[in-house]
Amino acid sequence: MHSSSLWSFCILLRVLETVKLYEASLQMPYISFSAGYATYLIAEPVSMSCQIPSNITVNGYQFFKNHQKIQDINGPLGKHHKITSVNRGSAGSYSCLYWIEDSRGKQISPKSPPVSLSVMDQPTTPVLDIDPKYPLYFEGEDVHLECRHHIYPYTGGYKFYKNNRELNISSGNLASTFSIYNISRKDSGTYKCEYWLSEHQRVVYSPRSKPQTLSVTALSTSPLLLFQPPYSTFIVGETVSMECLAPSTVPVSLYRFYYEEREVVSPSTTHSGQHSLRNLTKKHKGNYICMYWSTKSQREIPSFPSVTKELYIIDPLQSPVLAVDPPSGRIWDGANVTLICTTPIPYENTTFHFLNDREAVFSNNTSRAQMKMVITMSMLNATSVFKYSCQYTAYIKGRALTSPRSHPAEITIITGSVNWLIAIAVAAGVVVLITVFLLLYWICLARRGSADDGEKSQSSEVRERSTS
Repeated sequence: MHSSSLWSFCILLRVLETVKLYEASLQMPYISFSAGYATYLIAEPVSMSCQIPSNITVNGYQFFKNHQKIQDINGPLGKHHKITSVNRGSAGSYSCLYWIEDSRGKQISPKSPPVSLSVMDQPTTPVLDIDPKYPLYFEGEDVHLECRHHIYPYTGGYKFYKNNRELNISSGNLASTFSIYNISRKDSGTYKCEYWLSEHQRVVYSPRSKPQTLSVTALSTSPLLLFQPPYSTFIVGETVSMECLAPSTVPVSLYRFYYEEREVVSPSTTHSGQHSLRNLTKKHKGNYICMYWSTKSQREIPSFPSVTKELYIIDPLQSPVLAVDPPSGRIWDGANVTLICTTPIPYENTTFHFLNDREAVFSNNTSRAQMKMVITMSMLNATSVFKYSCQYTAYIKGRALTSPRSHPAEITIITGSVNWLIAIAVAAGVVVLITVFLLLYWICLARRGSADDGEKSQSSEVRERSTS
């Protein structure tokens, strides 16, 4: 009896081991979603399947949510679990198992690894904001577009559209703001935006925002900046008037003047388009422009700037220096005199003027930087005493400026009669010649007298010898 009981126990252990080995041979299933993702929007349908790695005949399936059994399905076609319309309560951890039945009874597989089902709200429609918000924009402004929406912890990115075509944003699509700098007329159009949510390998796009329209207009035509007097070079202490002329067809609401890109604040210029600078100093020297504004679609639209005009301020021209050669200024009638006119500084284009008491006697222009002009004049039959001076005209940035005259230089002509001098010289020469002639004649006579006396003495000696 004891031996038969022991034998029965051994058989039971063998059967249990066989069952365990069979159970161990059932492979673990896994859950898959027919849509390919595990994140669903509220009210969407869900279909999940309990997948078996091996090809065996299954008698039934069990599905679990958060480790609690939710469904038993008999038959090989019961591998699917469906949720018609998910809600927040549908979210959770899902798993499954399967079983088979044979001669050894019901065999159950291990549970599948849990899979999380996420449920999210349908993304809300965003709002596209434009900053600043105007009915009309003018070229050169900056505009910022922001796609605003309900805050989600898993926002993926943004897309912006112009005239229903996606914009290629160089900075990427992760930012909710899109900026247009230095806007132009080609940026006019209708803009929209959308965003997407990314969670558990699913990307969900929001509806597109309501459209926002950007209307861009060109700046008005440039005005004309005029100086009065109509040149750009002025002397310290003078006055200049500026006028900003807009096209006659444009209704102008205000004017502005700018000096070195800084606005010249003057209430009188706002509506008149005129600006005056009195008692000019070197501080006024520089570049000036002007602009005007016209009203359009409740906005003040600026013009393009005028052409830049330079205001050039200089000190008054200094007098030149006149020198004379010979330095004494005394010359004989008919001789030459040299006048040298020297400016304090060189100018690119200068005309030198030489003048006497009555008229200008000589002018000469030079197109290169030159500080000195030299002339030589013959003083034949000139007045005995007169004064010469010089001045110069410098052409500086389109304006001809004439200097004061130099200090006068006095020229004295020695007017004694030249004929008398010649006569005296000739007479003196004649006297010298006569004197030389008489001297030579006297010497000759003296020599001849000495010869006669010698001959007489020799004759006397001969007679005396004869007598003896």
